[in-house]
Amino acid sequence: MEQSVVTEFTIAAPLDRVWRVLADTAAYPQWNPLVHRLRYRGTLVAGRRALISVELLPGRSPLWIPVTLRCVDHLRELSWEGGVASLVHGLHFHRIEDVDGASTRVVHGETFTGLLTPLVWRQVEPMLRVGYERFNRALTARAESLDRLPH
Repeated sequence: MEQSVVTEFTIAAPLDRVWRVLADTAAYPQWNPLVHRLRYRGTLVAGRRALISVELLPGRSPLWIPVTLRCVDHLRELSWEGGVASLVHGLHFHRIEDVDGASTRVVHGETFTGLLTPLVWRQVEPMLRVGYERFNRALTARAESLDRLPH
């Protein structure tokens, strides 16, 4: 059985700026309330293993989750996956596309599969939705103000 949380929003910033914010994982602790750290070696490349620190709800201890970068498609998608395939497996994605040269549409979410997904979904889904909305607001604020940040 498959369950998903999908959010969509528009950022008043060009596509390349939104991609820069998403791909600059070293800066995540400065602005990202959901993924505090994305640790990996080398450059962002699909197939590489990484470790993420996720805080779904404010005040809760972050969870460290081993993941594999699934898609690193410049100016289009950044996604990773993790979990135990037969029990609970998640594919977390950020898909971006140009709207009009000055704004960017973002589709952000996660799809879960596995035997345990239906058993935990009612408790997990509300936390995911709140966490993803916090992330979406923070990504918007960061991308829209990036041109005003010191380089």
